[in-house]
Amino acid sequence: MQCNIYLDYSAPVGWTSFLGMLHCSVDSARAKIVDSHHGDLSCEERWRSQPERQADLGLRGGTSLRSNQPRSTRRLCGAFGRMTWLGRWAFIWLALASGETGADELNWAPPVAVARVLAGNLLELADGRTVRLAGIRTAPLRPDRDDHFAQAAQAALEGLIGTHAVHLGTGEAPLDRYGRLVAQVETSQGVWLQGALLEQGLAQLQTRPNEVVRASEMGQLERDARVARRGLWGEPDLSPRDADNVAGQTGSFQVVQGRVVRIAPTDRFVYLNFGKDWRTDFTLRVQRKSFERFGLAEEDLEGRRIEVRGFVLDAGGPLIDVSHPEQIETLP
Repeated sequence: MQCNIYLDYSAPVGWTSFLGMLHCSVDSARAKIVDSHHGDLSCEERWRSQPERQADLGLRGGTSLRSNQPRSTRRLCGAFGRMTWLGRWAFIWLALASGETGADELNWAPPVAVARVLAGNLLELADGRTVRLAGIRTAPLRPDRDDHFAQAAQAALEGLIGTHAVHLGTGEAPLDRYGRLVAQVETSQGVWLQGALLEQGLAQLQTRPNEVVRASEMGQLERDARVARRGLWGEPDLSPRDADNVAGQTGSFQVVQGRVVRIAPTDRFVYLNFGKDWRTDFTLRVQRKSFERFGLAEEDLEGRRIEVRGFVLDAGGPLIDVSHPEQIETLP
């Protein structure tokens, strides 16, 4: 067991909140707690503001403030470090039993039955709730069009679930704007639905600011499917599009690759231009405060080949708004 303690300084530090921020990930049968200060406890203290928690889902820690922590917090960590082993085990057991967020930052609910599969990324539960599979998108089912990949994704999802119940892992924003549950979903047999659809090439990775849990794993599965040209990745029109070939794609979700020619910061935004004429060429737009919070640096991106995904807007030339760093990947 590997144990890290995260303290949230935007709320009063107390026993309940301290327990609630204890994250334990089980990677071996033996529990081991390591610390550079006490020799047997890892106490990593991070400050995160409320907007950052909502945007980052706890995956990207804020600025480290080890040397400037409130005195009450330092005492709390020190007290934990001085506990006996029995006391620490009791503390960890209480945190695990409290049902707080686990190692992958998700809250897992008891199994629930599925009434039917509505689409490749939509389920209707037996209790009437609708679930959207977090972090992916599939071709939409449309009554006016016969879409092979939409039907294939729906059929694959039905086959993966069968008669099994499912477990829902939700994050800090469990509902989308349509009132649907947004969750990572696993069957009672341990099949991860998002992973299976990505592996078969029947889904694309589509993260959102509060849907980034497991983004790295999902991205790797998508890359493997693309290399093998499985499913939709065998279709040239659905493969990643070159930045010079995005015109006319307004309103569609695209994966775009190209080289950043110029970066143009303004008071509110940072623009990443992929051509000499921003009025006609492909551009990325990032809010300036977000650009800095994402840890992006102009010198690291200018002249680099990158891949970005999102919906294409018409802003003179084609444009994608970047709302979170998982949308961008640097390429060799």
